Amino acid sequence: MNPLRTWWQAREARERRILLVGGLLTAVMLGWALLYKPLADARRSLAEGNQRLAADLVTMRADAARLAGGGIEDGTRERAGRSLLALVDAGIRDIGLSAGLKRIEPAGEGRVRLRLEAVPFDPLATWLETLAQRHGIVVAEMAATATEYVGQVDIQLVLREP
Repeated sequence: MNPLRTWWQAREARERRILLVGGLLTAVMLGWALLYKPLADARRSLAEGNQRLAADLVTMRADAARLAGGGIEDGTRERAGRSLLALVDAGIRDIGLSAGLKRIEPAGEGRVRLRLEAVPFDPLATWLETLAQRHGIVVAEMAATATEYVGQVDIQLVLREP
């Protein structure tokens, strides 16, 4: 006879009921912990990811429509006849980085080269993004070196018009 069956038969009826109920509860809890919970978490995570992607898609479509409708050209008119050199020089002064400006010079047709030392990177990056969005002016070349102070850089840029 099977040793497990012998052991089971040796238990009192009350013990067997307790063992059966405990075994069933253990099986249900394991099924929940090993099957249902991970699948439910994965489904929720995928649904949240889909919502984020849908929001990104809406934003990208709006940006595409704005750009297709001439967003960059409209921003170019905001320059009010100023040259690229004048626009960049005024922008550096507007964001308060003129103390770090060491050199600004034309670098060919529709290009400006500038060198800044020990300037905070965050406002500079924000300004560069604004230039790109409003005027279509982009970074053609960039070389940055960290300074001894956190968040500051020595940077050389070549900006170009579209």
